[in-house]
Amino acid sequence: MPDVKNMLDLAAVIPSPLVESLSLWFSLWGLPSFDKSITINFSTRLQRTLGRCYARRRRITVAARLKEMHPSILEEVLCHECAHLAVFELQGESCRPHGREWGQFMTLAGFEPRRRLLLDELGISSPNGRHRYVYIHSCPICQAKRVARRPVRSWRCADCMALGLDGLLEINRRSSQQGIT
Repeated sequence: MPDVKNMLDLAAVIPSPLVESLSLWFSLWGLPSFDKSITINFSTRLQRTLGRCYARRRRITVAARLKEMHPSILEEVLCHECAHLAVFELQGESCRPHGREWGQFMTLAGFEPRRRLLLDELGISSPNGRHRYVYIHSCPICQAKRVARRPVRSWRCADCMALGLDGLLEINRRSSQQGIT
C-alpha cells in the first residue's frame, strides 16, 4: 500500500505530474516505491547550484527560483538529484557522483547525463551577476565541450585520450551574457 502521507507531502511541494515522474524514474531504476521514502524541499539559500542531494538522509533540496522557471528545468534537476539517490541506494558510496551508473540512470529517464545545467544556455543570468566570463574548453577533434568559470589547462578529452590522442582542449573565454554555442 503506498505511503499516502508522503505522496501528499510531495504533491504539496512539487507539481503532481512530477510526483508521477519520480515514481516512474525510481521504478525504471529498480527501486519501486523508493519515492515514498524521500523528502524534497525548496530553498532560497541555494544560489550557486540548482539542487543538492543528501543521499544518506534521502533528502533533495532544490533552488526556490526553479519554481519560476520552465517546468522542464525543474524536472531535469529533480531527475538529476533522484539519480544520485538511486545510485547511492543501489551501489553505496563506492560510485562516483556523476559516474557511469548515474549517467545510465539519467539516460533511462530520458535526459542527457550532464553534470550541470548552464543557466546561460537557458537565458537565465547568474543570480548575483558575479561571473562576467565563462571558459569553453573544446576538443578540436570530437567537438566535446566543457564549461568552467576559469580556464582549466589540465583538462583533457577522455574520449580522444582513449583513442591514443593527446586530448588537448582549446580554451575560449566568453562573456556570460553571450552564452555558449
